[in-house]
Amino acid sequence: MIYQPVKVILDMEQMEERLAYWQKQLRLQDWVVEVKFERGYELGENIARIRPYSHNKRAVISMMAPGDYSPHEILPYDMERILLHELLHLHFWPLTKDDGENDAEEQAINAIAEALLSLERRRQAAENRCEAVANRLYG
Repeated sequence: MIYQPVKVILDMEQMEERLAYWQKQLRLQDWVVEVKFERGYELGENIARIRPYSHNKRAVISMMAPGDYSPHEILPYDMERILLHELLHLHFWPLTKDDGENDAEEQAINAIAEALLSLERRRQAAENRCEAVANRLYG
């Protein structure tokens, strides 16, 4: 099963939960990462960006406010995929030290993010199926 793009809109509490989850999975718990929403015009052509400050292991992820995302885009607005993509930049940063202008880096990060997210969503779906079966059996 490959990554299936879906629309995922998270509120700030859910975003913080997913941030903590992915930081743990990616072994980035030693980083202090802040997520904030910005208007689309503030991000230019991007839907998100990360600003790493490696000297103190801090980073700020600026993500487009959901209301600014055009429904006419090719992919639905999946905030978790975007969060994961931006976090992966922290691992690539020491190698490239650029602002995502490297096409090969972006392609690699997209592939890794989509693979990880596909696996995570399959895990969640299996967990939900197990819970449903248990509820039917044990009430």
